[in-house]
Amino acid sequence: MPDVVMVSESGLSVQVPTNRLRQFVTSNGIKGRFRMIIDANKKIKSFERLA
Repeated sequence: MPDVVMVSESGLSVQVPTNRLRQFVTSNGIKGRFRMIIDANKKIKSFERLA
């Protein structure tokens, strides 16, 4: 799958390239809260898991 659809806390659906999430994949899949920072062109600048 090239992309994953996530839902923001405000209810907005966000499509994220799968390769941005690979570091967070475990044997149970992906779960948790994440912070994504984008630039003015809606390109991902950073992506991190929140504690």
